[in-house]
Order: sequence, then structure tokens, then C-alpha cells
Amino acid sequence: MLRDRNPEAAEKLVSQLESEILVVPSFRQTLGTVVCKGDFNKLPSDLIGVLDGHENPGVNPYVLQRLIPDTERAEADPHSALRENHTPAILLYPECNYLSWSGAVDYRKTLPNLKIYYIPKAGHYIQFEQPELLRRVILTFLLDQPDAISPYKTDADPRRNQL
Repeated sequence: MLRDRNPEAAEKLVSQLESEILVVPSFRQTLGTVVCKGDFNKLPSDLIGVLDGHENPGVNPYVLQRLIPDTERAEADPHSALRENHTPAILLYPECNYLSWSGAVDYRKTLPNLKIYYIPKAGHYIQFEQPELLRRVILTFLLDQPDAISPYKTDADPRRNQL
């Protein structure tokens, strides 16, 4: 048995299987926001297998843990330090995102030189539905050129403006 010959490899395999058991159902729930409704044909072929719930999309749930600030202690909250960071930054927010707009607003209030770009007709993985627009926005930012599209400047959810 693998466990007898190589306990380290056996533990790694068990960890990977655990990760697959945890990830596949949660990934399937958000799959409708990876791309906009009706655009599943734009998913790469390696993600199509996730639709039936039997394949790991290559995501490790332990890596996806996020920082949850200890609000009891101000020094544990990164927001105050980030408010002093004036590095230019961008956030691309797609129309069919599963993440709430309030998170984008929090980033705007935290990072003084953040520009938010609203990307219509795209899910959380913008590169599947708007690859050229994504490329242009990132390149113009990195090359310090005029914006490829206008930054979104208000705190109002841009998806509500379309109703």
C-alpha cells in the first residue's frame, strides 16, 4: 500500500481528494457566474467537465482562504495601512460577477489610487467572454496610457443602472 511505502505521498493524495470533495460542489454553484448566462460555450474545455460535478476545476480550497480582519483590534485590520498606499491599482468588475458590488466599493474606499472598470457581458472570469477588452484595459494601465474604457466612478452598483 502507498501509505506503508510512502506516508508523505499518501497524505498528499488524501489532501487532494479532500480538496476535490470540497471544491467541486462550490465551484458548480458559482459556475453560472464564471460566464454570463447562456455563454457556457465560451468556457474552456477543461472546465466543461466540472459541469457534471465529477472533476476538480484545479482549485485548492485551502489557498482560497481569505483574510478576515479581527475588528476588535485595529492593528489587525489591513485597511488603515492600505489607505496610506498610493500605488496605482485597478479592479475589473464584470457584469455577471458572483462577488458583491460592496466589495468593490470597499476597495475604492481603501486604496486611494484605485480605478474600477466595469466590464459588461462578462462573468467572473472576464478572459472567457471579453478577452480583448481585458487585454486592452490591463495593457493601458501597465503602460500608463490613457484608459481603454472610462473608469466607473460612483458607489452605485453599475448593474442596477442597466435595469
